[in-house]
Amino acid sequence: MSEKSKTLTRADLVRSVTEATGISTTNAQEAVEAVIGTMTDALCNGVRVELRGFGSFEVRLRKPRLGRNPRSGEQYQIPARKGVYFRLSPLMRDALNAEE
Repeated sequence: MSEKSKTLTRADLVRSVTEATGISTTNAQEAVEAVIGTMTDALCNGVRVELRGFGSFEVRLRKPRLGRNPRSGEQYQIPARKGVYFRLSPLMRDALNAEE
């Protein structure tokens, strides 16, 4: 994880895969890119992505709604749009909530 902030970046993932598997950084980077690309393609095609023990990702359609400009109070229409939703697995939830 980056020391500046508590954020796990793509580079951190590549480094972790390299250390865990012993493969080269180039091969680890290709593997991480392949996983992210496969998940992106699946979600763009409406396919649910499930990683057992971690969670699942799915695309949902948000309904159109009325928004309001906080400065002027003027209302405006927000169009329908798609969003990716993540649902945590019970195993991950238990791991996050385990007392140390």
